[in-house]
Amino acid sequence: MRPFLQAFQLFFLADVFTWLLLMVIVAGATRISLFLYRVTRTPPLTA
Repeated sequence: MRPFLQAFQLFFLADVFTWLLLMVIVAGATRISLFLYRVTRTPPLTA
């Protein structure tokens, strides 16, 4: 998508798209890691 936007001389929009893609990747990795943490943690021991 970035090269497509740059071909139309939309450099600012290409930069925004790059940051948006980076944030989506970080948010997705965080969501997956939190899910795996909840699935694999051991329940607390109760008497």
